[in-house]
Amino acid sequence: MEPSSQTPSSISVAVTNSSSTSTPFSALRITSRLAENDTPSVLFYMTNPATSHVLEALLSAEKSPTISRRKLLNHVLGSVASLSKDPAGSHIIDACWMATRDLRYYREKIAKELVDNADDVRGDFFGRRVWKNWDMDGYVSSRFDWGRAVTVDGKGFAKKPVVQEKPWKRKDGQRKAKGQIRDSEVRSS
Repeated sequence: MEPSSQTPSSISVAVTNSSSTSTPFSALRITSRLAENDTPSVLFYMTNPATSHVLEALLSAEKSPTISRRKLLNHVLGSVASLSKDPAGSHIIDACWMATRDLRYYREKIAKELVDNADDVRGDFFGRRVWKNWDMDGYVSSRFDWGRAVTVDGKGFAKKPVVQEKPWKRKDGQRKAKGQIRDSEVRSS
């Protein structure tokens, strides 16, 4: 299918047709239809403001099937830099962070593509937002610790930051205002 022959309404028709049946909305059905298309057609949907929100929702949904996310991510790989510089495509790249939560090596592949095109991505307004959201400066400086989740018990892969008590904060959590004298300072003088 040619991207020009595809209209944004064809995806919305597929969504309305799938939701009008007795079965619940199926992300797998929509992504299987998208996966049948060639990559330029899928990229057209990802950069179109009318349809990109559907793909963003499919990628960032917590209970989306791994198979459907992998199919969409395979279309994204190879054009991460161009998508990150597009107003609608940058939302897709941001949604790829959640989509890659349990897929091995996909985050690293996307991050490597962003680093390979760092000058182009950082030179664009939307590209800078993607660079910041993906914490690519952290990826460049320390790749091992980048993107690792810290578990609740603190035994994750990443180093857990130690927050020290600030000397200008009071024990009760209130800050000392400029020129304000504490009770202990008044008693000592």
